[in-house]
Amino acid sequence: MNAKLVKITQHPAFIISLLSLILALTTVLPRVSLQLSFEQFAKNNLSTIINQSLESGFNDTNIFPFLTEQLETKYQRIETESLLPIIKSCSMHILDWKVNKELPISSISAIKVTWKEGSLQHQLLFELDCHYDLLNWFIYFILCSTLSLLAFSFWPTPYSHRQQQWQLQTSNTLSRSQQVEFNKFIDYLSAPQYQWLETHITSKQWQISDVLNCIKHKSFRLLDSEQLVWLDIAYSQSANLDDTVVIAKHDANLIFDLTEKVILVHGMKIKLPITPFFYYYWYASKRLHNQHQGWLLNPASTKPDRQLGEELARLMSEYGGSTRAINDLLENGLTPKKLDQNRNRIKDELINLLGETHAETYLFSSKRDLKTSRFSYRLAIDSQKITIT
Repeated sequence: MNAKLVKITQHPAFIISLLSLILALTTVLPRVSLQLSFEQFAKNNLSTIINQSLESGFNDTNIFPFLTEQLETKYQRIETESLLPIIKSCSMHILDWKVNKELPISSISAIKVTWKEGSLQHQLLFELDCHYDLLNWFIYFILCSTLSLLAFSFWPTPYSHRQQQWQLQTSNTLSRSQQVEFNKFIDYLSAPQYQWLETHITSKQWQISDVLNCIKHKSFRLLDSEQLVWLDIAYSQSANLDDTVVIAKHDANLIFDLTEKVILVHGMKIKLPITPFFYYYWYASKRLHNQHQGWLLNPASTKPDRQLGEELARLMSEYGGSTRAINDLLENGLTPKKLDQNRNRIKDELINLLGETHAETYLFSSKRDLKTSRFSYRLAIDSQKITIT
């Protein structure tokens, strides 16, 4: 039995078919068993019984009616010997009797008995008319059905091809009990999910127990290859499985929480240093409100921009920024150095947490102003994916 066949046995149609088969067997088998038993009895005893019943020879023209009457009277009620008999009783009904002639079987339920008496070969054809005990039959039916369903529920499931591969690959990595647990879920994983599992068992990036709990999680089976990367990123910050799955499935957006002074990148909460946080928020607000399409030109290196410095200082003061940074902006204005330093700190923080590839979406794009040779910067993420709360 392979995995596909195991799934078939769990299908309602299979259960109905199984119960129908049991219904047929509990109805037919007792009758067949009784027929075989009585047939054997007849072969062993019929000639003696007939000889005792007859006073004339077998060639007598009235022998068949007489024989029929004798046997049907003697076997008018055949009792079954059983604690819970499905068949209450049967009666014998003679169909035909031939001497030294072939006797064709006229029906599927007919029983033919053959025996020799000297040079004569006798063939007797008869049927059993049986009466069922419905209560006992119902008890047998329920019992057989229950036992059959229990047997299938505990039927050991042979490993699929993927499960066999898994057994070989992890024989030196996992214990036998761990292999058995993983094998319960292996066949439900997509190709990227299975590849993710292989990598994590080999590299041991996660605790084995966490990997197992992860593939047990129903939402894990909905993750694509990109979301699996975010699953790892989220796990590096929190071992809470529910949180990591939520982050992995989250939209690729950027949220600023000004109350807690944190950002949520792809649903993952990140606490930046306070001053870089406000610089980041400042760039995000310009991108969100489409001021100059989000572009912010660096001030000249020889001339700090006091207007922009005051704008940024007011923003920091309103939401509880660093007093030192606020005073510096008010006294000295905004310089390219301050912008570059804070952008670099944001970049370093995000790359450290997300990796360079996945941090890139949330960092800065740049372009050079041909007139002044200075650079302008804006957030690379689309403005529709920025939220400020």
